[in-house]
Amino acid sequence: MGNVEWLSRHVAINRFEGRVMIEPYALGRTAGESYFRHEVSRMEGRLDLAGDSIATVHVADDLELPLPDVIKIDVEGAELDVLAGAAKIIQSRRPVVFLEVHAPITVADCMDALPRYQTRRLDGTRFVCHPVD
Repeated sequence: MGNVEWLSRHVAINRFEGRVMIEPYALGRTAGESYFRHEVSRMEGRLDLAGDSIATVHVADDLELPLPDVIKIDVEGAELDVLAGAAKIIQSRRPVVFLEVHAPITVADCMDALPRYQTRRLDGTRFVCHPVD
């Protein structure tokens, strides 16, 4: 089962249909294509020059989708690229951001991309970031 199918199944199990949109592409700082490396666990794939397939990459700010109230970012080291590509959304909508940080990126690096946000550690490398104004 691929990532999209696995995620769709869990959306249905948790009865989130109609409230969660699943889009089968990567988000980043610039649009285009990138290699994607599949890991043993479908939870750990990433954009990587050593990848075994091609992924379409979009910039969140360029998408014509409803503005989100919540953003979840777990992108295995590409956190700053996703945040840069969503800067306009973050500035205008001020969504809550659930963030999992992967080395070499730190939560401090990410908070620089989230002005006027405060952060709270959930556990280990996972944080929730709330706008303060």
